[in-house]
Amino acid sequence: MKKDSDSRMEPQASRPFDRDAAFGQALSLFRDLVRIDTTNPPGNEEDAALLLADWLSSVGLCPKLFRAGPRRASVVCRLKGTGELAPLLLHSHLDVVPAEPDAWRYPPFSAELADGFVWGRGTVDVKNFVATTAVVLKCLKDESLRLKRDVILVAAADEETGGSMGSRFLVTEHPDEVRAEIGLGELGGIPMFLASTCFYLVGVAEKGWARVRLIAGGDPGHGALGGADSALVRLARVVAELASSRLPQVLIPAVDRFLSHIQRALPFPKSLYVPLMKRPAVANYFIRRNFPRRELVQAFAAMLSDTATPTVFSSGSKVNVVSSKADAELDCRILPGRTVDDLVDELKAVVGPSVDLEVLEYLPPLESPLEGPVLEAIARALSIHHPGAVPIPYLNPGATDAKHFSTLGTHCYGFTPIRFERESKIEFNRLIHGHDERIPVEGFRWGLNVFHQVVRDLALG
Repeated sequence: MKKDSDSRMEPQASRPFDRDAAFGQALSLFRDLVRIDTTNPPGNEEDAALLLADWLSSVGLCPKLFRAGPRRASVVCRLKGTGELAPLLLHSHLDVVPAEPDAWRYPPFSAELADGFVWGRGTVDVKNFVATTAVVLKCLKDESLRLKRDVILVAAADEETGGSMGSRFLVTEHPDEVRAEIGLGELGGIPMFLASTCFYLVGVAEKGWARVRLIAGGDPGHGALGGADSALVRLARVVAELASSRLPQVLIPAVDRFLSHIQRALPFPKSLYVPLMKRPAVANYFIRRNFPRRELVQAFAAMLSDTATPTVFSSGSKVNVVSSKADAELDCRILPGRTVDDLVDELKAVVGPSVDLEVLEYLPPLESPLEGPVLEAIARALSIHHPGAVPIPYLNPGATDAKHFSTLGTHCYGFTPIRFERESKIEFNRLIHGHDERIPVEGFRWGLNVFHQVVRDLALG
């Protein structure tokens, strides 16, 4: 495996993009990656990283391995352009979340090919994209195009637990290897069908993340004597109030654009509901009533305000002892344009002075331009590969490795295209981290073709 130099564009006869050959290579590499168990924790991405690096070397590219710890390896591979424009980053990750094999139709690391799908943990999140980026990089090399940008592939370890052994490590310890102007990564490129329109989500913004602890104190005592005002009970009341409250609504430009697209696509009278969601009082009413549909309202709610979800609650160590302390941890997500200090003020307004509040960890939100070459390239590709489909800006309420790459000044977008047919009625969000995770083979093929064109256009400038 070559490790010491970048892959450079050498003068040779240009070869056109062979879609069938590229798909065959991508499908084979994809299934091989799924068969490697990279469940995180503990991660153990080394075997997958070696497989990918060996594949890249075999097609004439020059990957590098970066290890943040034992068996925690990431792959970086650069295809050199002329340098007239700043680099383009294609980032994915090698780790996956745990699976419960007994609940699956096929073993989660079998990469079974059945019923028109590839089945397995990581098929959607995101080993399909690891294979896609690798094959696209190989095809760009073979096409011998005069690329104005370097194209950098990153397949990182540890995305599922925050990236400290993967993308954060690369950004901190090897920034020049991954520094880019534009980044394309996960959580976008998925179809959303509304009325007669098919939208493809493009992640243009991502919420920040904070882990916050609430701490309550009280008098200790014996469980036999009651504890109506104990630390645990005080904190339980505060947590219940927080869970039933909605933090202040803020409409950011990306969400405003998203809602406008939705409104235009929906028929009357459904189209009337969308602009009403921009009004906090009306939005609060719809959210409380789960109207018009629970899953739709929840998605809108997460894009319209910061959120604080209680996830961990602890107090005491013995059943007959009233503890003098109780604490709860919150998973908080913060809108672009706001800070962790804004979040703290919002939380204090709800929980009041009876509990202390401590920020344990924080990653800032990010927001990329709503206009420019990325959206234009995606629109061009969709006009060819899915005429009539519309790219739509999207705020990702979760977190990806884009959090770390954006700290180097990279404008990060979520676009990992996969095509699901309307009649399949597949709920994409249920596949991510769910049982029977799977991807349609033809949808994977389609996504490879679309992504190749988008990357090619951006790299050519």
